[in-house]
Amino acid sequence: MSVLPDYSYVVIDEAHNIEHVAEDHFGINISAGRIRFLLDRLYNPRTRRGLLAYTDARDAMALVSQVNRQSRLFWQRVHDWYQQHKDQTNGRCYRNFVDDIVSAGLGRLKLQLLGLAKEAQDADEKLEIMRFADQCRSLIEDLDAFLIQKKAGHVYWIEADAEQQVRICLRSAPINVGDDVRRCLLEKYDSVVLTSATLSTTGAKETEGFDFFAKRTGLEDFDSLKLGSPFDYQKQVTLYIEKDLPNPNDPAFVKAAAQAAKKYLRKTAGRAFMLFTSYAMLDDMADTLTPWLAENGIEVLRQAAQWDRTTLLKYFRAAGKRVLFGTDSFWQGVDVPGKALSNVIIVRLPFAVPDHPLLAGRMEQITEQGGNPFYDYQLPLAILKFKQGFGRLIRSRTDTGIVVVLDSRIITKSYGARFLAAVPKCSTEIVVAQENESAHRTHM
Repeated sequence: MSVLPDYSYVVIDEAHNIEHVAEDHFGINISAGRIRFLLDRLYNPRTRRGLLAYTDARDAMALVSQVNRQSRLFWQRVHDWYQQHKDQTNGRCYRNFVDDIVSAGLGRLKLQLLGLAKEAQDADEKLEIMRFADQCRSLIEDLDAFLIQKKAGHVYWIEADAEQQVRICLRSAPINVGDDVRRCLLEKYDSVVLTSATLSTTGAKETEGFDFFAKRTGLEDFDSLKLGSPFDYQKQVTLYIEKDLPNPNDPAFVKAAAQAAKKYLRKTAGRAFMLFTSYAMLDDMADTLTPWLAENGIEVLRQAAQWDRTTLLKYFRAAGKRVLFGTDSFWQGVDVPGKALSNVIIVRLPFAVPDHPLLAGRMEQITEQGGNPFYDYQLPLAILKFKQGFGRLIRSRTDTGIVVVLDSRIITKSYGARFLAAVPKCSTEIVVAQENESAHRTHM
């Protein structure tokens, strides 16, 4: 029996996330923690707790301990392989890169659990044991599918913390989720409505700019509509672009960008997000700016250095002279209306790192099909993320503030115009540095 009644129409908000959701749903994610969590809930010999602790199933408890040992050895081998090969492959792995020394024990444990379920007199207990047996089966299937790389058109890789073996997992995802999304969603219902502020990459017309999203999600026959914003961006936002800063890949960029950022942070007395595309640049910029911010009574909030995302946002929303240095998760899904956020500084254009295994696989496929990975994938993806970052500032009709772009490529490169065309029209000033650190401004 389904929790929901039958339905023929689907409306999905924040639809720009469909591709990422489909990656997770149709891919594989096996972590050391997933196996450990299952085994500990069956029986934890240290605490002597778990489902099996209340039974006489000593054989099953012994198997749990055995699989635990095999799992620790398996993940040690995975971690060792990753450490040895990460510089060459960025974690992307080949078929049977390590031996599966876990599944056999999980299989025996599953049989033990099925036997216990048959003997159980209580219906709820039987159901609970069967649920654990099913989790063993699912783990066996996922390990097999990952290690033999069962699905063509998928990328298989290892994600790991450089130091902690506990934070390691095996990941796979389809290079293109379009076929799966079309089969499981678009063709299954009479009508599907997809809405988001960031589906269109460019174009002023109502039907323009949806091609990239459509191709990535399997949309073929669709009607598109672009609606205007209720906000008056011309009055509510000023966009500043620093034209003369070094290229973000230049070693001199961080120092120069930090110096440029000071005048905007001073202008709004903090109350700013600084958005980054990597923790490395975030750390460099934060280290560079923190002494100056402290001198000016502006508090630094730093993602991954203090609290979790929710706590950081709660503290930032409390208003005050604060600057939040954030990466990926602060570009979207963050709502800070009012004066607490009056300044969004986009440090560099948000091009995805091309050496991530999944992104590398997608770019390889585009090249094989005769396309251009930069213009067909990286650029439109970056434009959508740029729109998301820009959209953090104005969350109500009464919000006002500034958006600052420190990446000069938005002016100096031909593709930069596409970023500007994708965001709402607003008062724009191109800032040109002078020797005396003053500036003159060109209005757009």
